[in-house]
Amino acid sequence: MDARDAVDPVAGGRIATPLKPSDVSYEYTFRGWNSSFTNIRANKTLTAQYTSTVRQYDVRFWDGDTLLATVSAPYNGNAVIPFEPEKEGYYLDDWNPACTYIRGDTDCYAQWLPVIQDDWAAILASEDNNTYKSQYSIGDIKMLDLGSEGSIAMQIVGFDKDTMEDGRIAPISWIARNAMKTARLVKAIELAREGGIDSVTYNGLARELGMRPQSMYRYVPDLKALRVALLGGFLNELVDKIADATEGLAPVDALRTFAVALYDECHANRCYYESFALMHRYEIIEDLREPLTRLVELARKPLAGIIRDEGEIGRYTQLMMAVILGYAQMAQKTFVVESLADNRETYVKSIEEFIDGMAGASR
Repeated sequence: MDARDAVDPVAGGRIATPLKPSDVSYEYTFRGWNSSFTNIRANKTLTAQYTSTVRQYDVRFWDGDTLLATVSAPYNGNAVIPFEPEKEGYYLDDWNPACTYIRGDTDCYAQWLPVIQDDWAAILASEDNNTYKSQYSIGDIKMLDLGSEGSIAMQIVGFDKDTMEDGRIAPISWIARNAMKTARLVKAIELAREGGIDSVTYNGLARELGMRPQSMYRYVPDLKALRVALLGGFLNELVDKIADATEGLAPVDALRTFAVALYDECHANRCYYESFALMHRYEIIEDLREPLTRLVELARKPLAGIIRDEGEIGRYTQLMMAVILGYAQMAQKTFVVESLADNRETYVKSIEEFIDGMAGASR
């Protein structure tokens, strides 16, 4: 039988463009068929192929009944309001629910804390005349003007609890609302880089900061929160580096660069690899879903541009991640070869063969 060419029924107007319903994570756009319409010699079944894009959701920011802004956020991503809301006499503390790990259209409501209107002289006077407990409440905010450096939100966290350097009890205990959290995380990162993530403990961090462990709760509520912040910081830093390295590259080049960059970065900073290893033992994988989803998407996106079979993209993405992290683990423990250079050479060669074989099979 002579081979003949068939007509694409979509291009020929015989059928409507195939549709695939979106799911909670992705939306799908028809991109063609899994085989060609040329050189037909027998009955042939073709399957529609789709390009997947991360689904976007609306996040609405409210102040009570007033809608402040609406932004778009990707599935499992974060939403940021495009301006800093202000309310006279109040300090914007947070949003409820938090604008993170977005998995559907979300309404976030501003959480305000009252700002003390008295000046600092009046606050000090209240300490002298012992009226501070009746004038102020734990949780109240007072803005500290730093001139050209901006301002810091100081918050009351206790009365008659902390001992000052001269031995007297401080009438009012204050913390810098955001700066103190940042300072403690910076110190935790320093300790992790020096001794490994597992070396960072709640009591150890308090000791390094010259604090009592029971005072740490004001800034980091527990060990799990510390670990989530620490590993999340390292993973987001890693993902940002790989995203920069792969931006604008063709699918095959992007996948190759992704694999080599992930391997190299895990060796340049052991905290990156330790983050993958320890998230299981710490049982905080779900808390780190946002940076993990971003990382996997950096592999899945170029794979979607290489593999024709939509159903195979997820499988190859998992396989790719397993190969990369498996090599990183073996190199960390020197299971394969003696020198890191030789191991990297073997790894790069394996990745090249893997990608070339996968691209060839999908043609």
